[in-house]
Amino acid sequence: MDNVDLSKSPFFLSEQDIEWVNKTIDSMSIEEKIGQLFVNMGASRSEKYLTEIVTKYHIGAVRYNPATA
Repeated sequence: MDNVDLSKSPFFLSEQDIEWVNKTIDSMSIEEKIGQLFVNMGASRSEKYLTEIVTKYHIGAVRYNPATA
């Protein structure tokens, strides 16, 4: 993350926090990094479904639509 200064706005991370971020990103596989780019539209709130989606696709977030499809 050499091109982003995590110590400045809007992040304001400490050196220890920046070290954790860099270490975490360096330890991620390409699939995990790509998965973090996606927000899944959640079809279910069940623990089984969420665990499967996170484990399989490494998604960065889940959104829920309270209405039926």
